[in-house]
Amino acid sequence: MRYRSDDIHPVLWKAVDQLTGRMMTGEVSGTAVAAHQTEWFKEYGGETLRQLIAPIILLLAGFGMAAAKLPKVSCAIVILLAIVWIVASIVMKTVGNLREMTPRELELLMPELKFEGVGRAYAEAVLAVGQSSLSETTQRETLQELKRVMDEHERIEAVRSKLEQTSSTRIALLLEVDTLQRKVEEARDPEAKAIYEESLGVAQSRLAAKESQSALGERMEAQGELLRQSVLRVRDTLALPVSTSASDSGPLREALASVRSRADEVDRAVQEVESW
Repeated sequence: MRYRSDDIHPVLWKAVDQLTGRMMTGEVSGTAVAAHQTEWFKEYGGETLRQLIAPIILLLAGFGMAAAKLPKVSCAIVILLAIVWIVASIVMKTVGNLREMTPRELELLMPELKFEGVGRAYAEAVLAVGQSSLSETTQRETLQELKRVMDEHERIEAVRSKLEQTSSTRIALLLEVDTLQRKVEEARDPEAKAIYEESLGVAQSRLAAKESQSALGERMEAQGELLRQSVLRVRDTLALPVSTSASDSGPLREALASVRSRADEVDRAVQEVESW
């Protein structure tokens, strides 16, 4: 199979694009670049050459016209059209393949991809799907289930980022509570003491809310790890030496049900945090 644009989550495509850029700037080992280029030409080179046959024939015809001393303007037009056709064909083929990839290409790129955690598990599972003997329909359905996992993972990371930004606020609140407690103890005027006590109560309520958010942050981290384990279960299931029919209906179905369940749990957890 070939992975299509909608088979793979944008996060993985972005990582592949970044890796391609690093290849062009020489940041990736020459061995990895050569292996990928060889695989790319093996997969797409024949198609590209077939598309270039017609414009190359036109180009040769242009040179033939020039050799036969036909009008220079006509020769130049034919040659120019052929060159434009060749360039356009190459560009269109290259751009068209930016969002297509074979499992073998992904396998060659994997060691160089800057991925970890759920992202790495997702990439490995995507590769396992492509290398499996499942029917193409089941492969694409499985890829869609895995894409949803990455959607939920991105939501988790967004929430965790927001919660981490509040950690400094929590420290500041602890200092405020400590300061207000001292002012309550030191206040001599009854009215001032009452006002400080009210302020202390408000600060303590704010601190309690921040503590709850901190607990939710830990829960988000735990949910992320559970997602990673569920994705790895899919990957490991696809590596089992079972028949295609068994893979379609047995362990794989159970693994995907687990992934779906975890994604639903994450969705509920994120909604809870976002409601704060």
